[in-house]
Amino acid sequence: MDLCTCGPGADARVVSVDLDDAVRHRMHELGLRPGARVRVVQRTVAGGLVVALGADRFGLDAATARRVEVEATQPAAAPSTTTSPATTDAS
Repeated sequence: MDLCTCGPGADARVVSVDLDDAVRHRMHELGLRPGARVRVVQRTVAGGLVVALGADRFGLDAATARRVEVEATQPAAAPSTTTSPATTDAS
């Protein structure tokens, strides 16, 4: 599936980026490359997307997003905030 089919809040892993060399190079610099995990943050009225790669956010027009093949993934797990029970020394 392509990135353009992902809805807001969807997490995905980039499989391939099928763009012209210059644009693909720029996407690679931004971190949008095979293996990267992305989250769709927002869909624009014109069909473009705002995507998150780690702490970075950037926009993609719909034509570019359609040329990025992704596979759906589960959201990254948040770090656990629970603590393990205290152990007692029975000696």
